[in-house]
Amino acid sequence: MKFRTTKPGEMSAAESWLPVLFCGQAGRVASMATDAPRLGDVAIQCLDGWRISSDPQSILYDPLSEDSPRYRQANIGVFFLNIEIQHSLRPIVENRPYCVKPGDVVVPRIPPLRASLVSANNHRHPIDGNCFLVRGMKPGDAAWLLALLNEEEFEAWLIARSGSQVLPRIGLRDLRKLPFPDPPAALPEWATRLLQWVADFSKNATRLFALQSEVAGHVFEGLSDQDAQELRLYPGVRTSASLLAGDSWLPVHVEIEYQARLLMEKGTLRLKDLVVRSAPASARLKDSPRPVRILRIADATSIFIPSVEPLLSETRMGRFFAGPVRTGEVLFSSLVTSPKIAYGDPTITEKIHPIDHWIRLTFRETPGAWALVLSCPAMGDQYKRLATGSAQQFTTVARLMDICVPDIERKLRERWQDRLDELLADRRKLDEEWKTLRLEGRRMVAAVLDIPWSEMQERSLK
Repeated sequence: MKFRTTKPGEMSAAESWLPVLFCGQAGRVASMATDAPRLGDVAIQCLDGWRISSDPQSILYDPLSEDSPRYRQANIGVFFLNIEIQHSLRPIVENRPYCVKPGDVVVPRIPPLRASLVSANNHRHPIDGNCFLVRGMKPGDAAWLLALLNEEEFEAWLIARSGSQVLPRIGLRDLRKLPFPDPPAALPEWATRLLQWVADFSKNATRLFALQSEVAGHVFEGLSDQDAQELRLYPGVRTSASLLAGDSWLPVHVEIEYQARLLMEKGTLRLKDLVVRSAPASARLKDSPRPVRILRIADATSIFIPSVEPLLSETRMGRFFAGPVRTGEVLFSSLVTSPKIAYGDPTITEKIHPIDHWIRLTFRETPGAWALVLSCPAMGDQYKRLATGSAQQFTTVARLMDICVPDIERKLRERWQDRLDELLADRRKLDEEWKTLRLEGRRMVAAVLDIPWSEMQERSLK
């Protein structure tokens, strides 16, 4: 066991003598607290997010909050904002203190701790009340703050300061008092590369959302009549026998069949007519002596399959398919209450095994274009009716095959396919650059906190 000795003025200057503040990972930060400046002295402002209430009678109620996109804790990644398609829309709430500005650092209130830099390409939406904004730092200082806050030691220090054993929450006062050590000599060059990387990443995401918006417009046009003719069945309501010709008379199943019939009359296509009929990939991954790469539903973002880190063999392998993701394969999450679509682009070189909550689809042509179609909001109405079972959350392959998609001409789909492959190839290069920047930033933090590099190398990059 390794012991550490507190510095002469460390205990006297501390606001609390809780042992957790001076031991373990938090102790590494506490050891420099007497000498290093504080974050509140380096940043112009540390701000709370947008605190709102859904109760119209509350003083925190704001009617704009119902339609305004917000950057939430789930959107805070390591170094970058992991934005969603709604964040590409024009801001509804603007020019308020809690709306992001280029150069801001976004920090969550609830662990796990992450820190993201706001790029000039990010729209100036507000941040959620469970987040903080650190504003007014020099670009190099902002980059150094990203390197610090994305490490376990600073998270441990902030959690220890919270004093909560049930649900730790980072306090704004503690964030302002965070030790901010002098950066190493290698920081300026690294910060320049990091800031450029964040800008490039934001541009790539913006271009992908523009493509998704174009596809969404075509899909909405192809399905636009369904809402006007939507069928609702209630007990005691008469309906024609022709609507009860299916295998099931359950109201939700009759609605699905009726909606599909209307869409087919408009010239839409069934999904089962577009995919290759093959035996289901039922074999599961067995215990492996080597680390393997696995893909959970939460890992995929905006139909992109990231290069996930390998996990050790202790992971529950039986929940993952033995066959890795194939080039051109489309993955559809069986959790239809919150559907996700992922596409195996041609630049995937690693063997990544998907969890069995993914439904694996092989299209005859332009799989990327069809993945974009399936990810459109206009498809959501059909997905909601696919849920089966007592929980009414998941669907099956057979039911998914019956959904309808617009009949889009092949030339347009090929154009979408080429643009998507180009964007995802660029995104994969950015992922590789991110890994390099992450390791270099971690090495600088290890030097400042006097942490053996062998210990830092064992940590996950996430």
